[in-house]
Formats: sequence, C-alpha cells, structure tokens
Amino acid sequence: IVFGLVMFGQSTMVVFRFPYFVDLGISEGLAALSLSLEAITGIGVVLILGFALDRFRAHYVGIVGFVALTASYLGTMVTTEAWHMFATAMLLGMGIPIQVTLQNTIWPAYFGRAHVGSIRGISFPITVIFSAIGAPLAGQLRDSTGDYFLAWWIAIDAFVIGAVLLLLTPRPSK
Repeated sequence: IVFGLVMFGQSTMVVFRFPYFVDLGISEGLAALSLSLEAITGIGVVLILGFALDRFRAHYVGIVGFVALTASYLGTMVTTEAWHMFATAMLLGMGIPIQVTLQNTIWPAYFGRAHVGSIRGISFPITVIFSAIGAPLAGQLRDSTGDYFLAWWIAIDAFVIGAVLLLLTPRPSK
C-alpha cells in the first residue's frame, strides 16, 4: 500500500506538470529541459542511494524520498518562474528514484531473496492500480476546478499517509 500511494501521487504530477508549466507561460523548450534535469538528478541520486541504504534503515531513506516528492509538489504549486520549475524538477528527480530503489531493497531485506519474485508479483498490480487512478483523477479535478491544486493536495496527503505507514511498518519477524 505504501508504494501504491507513492505511485498514485507520482502519477498526478508526472503526467500534468509539463502542460502546467507551459500554461504558466514557461516556454515548452525550458519545460522540456526540466524533464532532462529531473532525469540527470535521478542518476546522481541513485549513485548516492546505494551508500545510504547500506548505512541507514530503509525506512528513513524512504522518508527522505517522501519529503522530496512533497517539497516538489509544494514548489510546483507556487512556481512563477523558470528557476522554480528547475528546482522542483530536481526535487522530483530525487524523490522518484529513492522510492523505486527502496522497493527493490526493502522487500528482500524484509522477506529474503527467495520469494522476491512472488512478492513483486503480488504487489505490482496494487501499485499499477493506484498509479492508474492518480492521473485520470488529476485530469478530472483539473477539468472541474480549473487547476491541479486539489489533485496535488490529495497526492501530498497520499505521500504523508505512505510515509507514516512506512515508519509504522515493522520488519517482519522470522
């Protein structure tokens, strides 16, 4: 459910942030560059992430990802200039790879490597369903309210709930 909430929240932003920035008057070229900056940031984060996961509990590393995603959404909602967009792209580029890598790290750490395939097989449909709900819901809310803010506040709520669940989920005992 934690990773389903992550995917729900992410899908509300990744689908609509480009048109949102263009609607703000930021050029399409600069908006496209922000997508590249997000990816480049993600590469850097992944390189550091392996060291962090070896030294800190996965829960805490995951919380950093939730904080980065939330900050990205809040920053996006107050963006007025291109540099704001680039800052939020970097935050999004930090948050997404942390959550993706966390999924691949926490399950074997909790349940062992012998059953990772089964666990991924069970959890994947859940995360896909949550993800499939986020973007269409954001589009519907945009159409009915005139902006994305309600959808993004709901996504932020999903991140907060996911972070709390992550902190409260104990490592299973053998």
